[in-house]
Amino acid sequence: GAGACSSCPAGTSSGAGCVSLLACACAAGFTSGSDGVACWACEAGTYKAMSGIGKCVACWSDTYSSSLGASSPSSCRACPANSSSPSESASEAACSCVPGTYGVSGEVCRTCPAGLYCPGGSVSSVCPALVPDSPAGSSSLADCRPQERSTTTTPTATDEGGRAADMLCSTETCTAGYYRAACTALLQGP
Repeated sequence: GAGACSSCPAGTSSGAGCVSLLACACAAGFTSGSDGVACWACEAGTYKAMSGIGKCVACWSDTYSSSLGASSPSSCRACPANSSSPSESASEAACSCVPGTYGVSGEVCRTCPAGLYCPGGSVSSVCPALVPDSPAGSSSLADCRPQERSTTTTPTATDEGGRAADMLCSTETCTAGYYRAACTALLQGP
């Protein structure tokens, strides 16, 4: 006589009429080293689209998947704009802001404001006093540079010898606690 049918091990399935435990294969989203044994769910950050023996595939970089037992590459979701993640990332928190932007991991990354540099992640740093200027979107200390100075010349002075001198006047202001002579004479000839 015919024996009773037994269920396939956990995470496996078989077609109708199977006659052997080895016909029980891992379902999509599950993996094992061989057929006929219990299979386990693919970990978060991976998926397996086919049934049968095979390894779970890592979600590619700049994506993440928090799903256990994912059976489709569509389970790998794109990181938010201006962020990236390593392959096999298991949560949106693994998405870190790219250089030139800053913000909390897994959330919107904002463009680094002028006067700062942002190496990526949640860090934004102020450019040092000697080189206090940087364009928006700067990603390294090397982007910091001296402020551009605007100057004007005014022909209103003479030196001790009566020679005409243009006055070079800076419109740049100093920070609190510092001063600068307002104008410098530029002599015109002997």
